[in-house]
Amino acid sequence: MNIKSEKGVTLTEVIGAVTILLMLMVPLTFIFTTTYSKCVVEADKAAAQQVAREVLYGDGINFNGIIGDLEKSNSPISEVVTNGCSISIPSNTESRDYLYEPDANVGVIKYNGKRINDKSSSGKEINVTDFTVQLIYKKDLNDNDQLRVQVRVSCGRSGIVEVESGYRFPNIEK
Repeated sequence: MNIKSEKGVTLTEVIGAVTILLMLMVPLTFIFTTTYSKCVVEADKAAAQQVAREVLYGDGINFNGIIGDLEKSNSPISEVVTNGCSISIPSNTESRDYLYEPDANVGVIKYNGKRINDKSSSGKEINVTDFTVQLIYKKDLNDNDQLRVQVRVSCGRSGIVEVESGYRFPNIEK
């Protein structure tokens, strides 16, 4: 049996093939892990934005959000009570007010004593870090009274997500 005629792979060839394979796999692995972590952060941001929008505009089923309740109540700015971090909107159809207030212990916003959605679809905790309500009175006859609402929310690795909205009260002369 002639050794030179046997077909096979030498150790040098195996080491060279493994080295080339590793040079291709390391960047690909880095790309996939980076993309996955960015997807997780973006999903957390989307969940935080959704909860902040629910506070402002409602979920369409259980409540109408601050902006919807203001439109529904059709109250003048003088009847809306704020203290910087909560808002009470009088209702013209019911005897109760629409009350939005933060619960600092849990990091959620309550709507008439009930917690607004505080878990994302992935099950991660959502924390309302700040909730600010500011009344802005009109400066002249052509202007409208305004309410500016700002909600800051965090979820998982999203960081702080800030959503702001405003409501212009009807220009009613008193």
